[in-house]
Amino acid sequence: MDSGNRLGKGNSNCVALGDVDGDGDLDAFVTNFYHRPNKVWLNDGSGVFTDSGQNLGSNYSRFVALGDLDGDGDLDAFVANDGPNRIWRNNGQGRFADSGQSLGKLSSISIVLGDVDGDEDLDAVVTNNEEDLVWFNNGNGSFGAFVEPEWGSSGYFTALGDLDADGDLDVFHASRYRNEVWLNTGAGIYAMIGTLLGDADSNHAALGDLDGDGDLDAFVANSEKQPNEVWLNDGTGIFTDTDQRLGNQRSNAAALGDLDGDGDLDAFVVNYVGVPNTVWLNDGTGFFADSGERLGNGYSRSVALGDLDGDGDLDAFVSNLNGPNTVWLNQTRTATKNTTPLL
Repeated sequence: MDSGNRLGKGNSNCVALGDVDGDGDLDAFVTNFYHRPNKVWLNDGSGVFTDSGQNLGSNYSRFVALGDLDGDGDLDAFVANDGPNRIWRNNGQGRFADSGQSLGKLSSISIVLGDVDGDEDLDAVVTNNEEDLVWFNNGNGSFGAFVEPEWGSSGYFTALGDLDADGDLDVFHASRYRNEVWLNTGAGIYAMIGTLLGDADSNHAALGDLDGDGDLDAFVANSEKQPNEVWLNDGTGIFTDTDQRLGNQRSNAAALGDLDGDGDLDAFVVNYVGVPNTVWLNDGTGFFADSGERLGNGYSRSVALGDLDGDGDLDAFVSNLNGPNTVWLNQTRTATKNTTPLL
């Protein structure tokens, strides 16, 4: 269900959800483009969002990831820009201040946070138009050292997860030419597993256990009118194409979550201008069916799932480039298996 929230004036690239003000509900950090400042939208607990009044940078921001970067117990923001990336530190009440760090000079596309070197803080893997970079956290939210991984550039998104069950974070690299899996040696140094996953122009990959066998699989969102794909992991980081071809809609991103309450991971996919967003329902074995939902048509760039209204199911915050951002509330708290969610 459309909540009726119309947040911002468009030109939004990415949204990340998290409780930034410590009141127990999920708020939204949204990055904007075309010299529009980034915004923090505070949730009142019922899924209604209010502009916090902060204008955070105007650097053609493309992506944001939230995490406790400085170890003080609240969520900070790592923002990927068309130019130097920035760290915004939270004061614990949802007010952010620029840390003063200027990380790289490249045109960045996306970022993901995770402890890639095993020292118990959050590092950053940044996908750039040129070479990608892995930035290592010093433990206090400052990023001093980086490495250029061998997978290089030409990517749109890098997903982190333990793909081979050895306890560290590996890489699923979504690229405009082919997707790749790179396994972590344990210190944030990566080696390609030798498997090339398709030849589609991929924008995004979401990792999750799609077939219920306990390892991380991949739902890949593809561009250029190519259908989305599902790749199943054998538990060692070797992925097999399920041969599903889901949609033909120039998808920009996907988020995984149990949308219909049947215990498996479904997919909320956001699409290019003029194409409604779609929900794909999982049958529990990693095979997806179109729910029939058609949600907005505002050139959606990203989606984040979370319980925004406190009713126990997963809702969706969608960032749009062509029009204001939207919030979609899920109405299927008691859905049975294979019941279509009324989003």
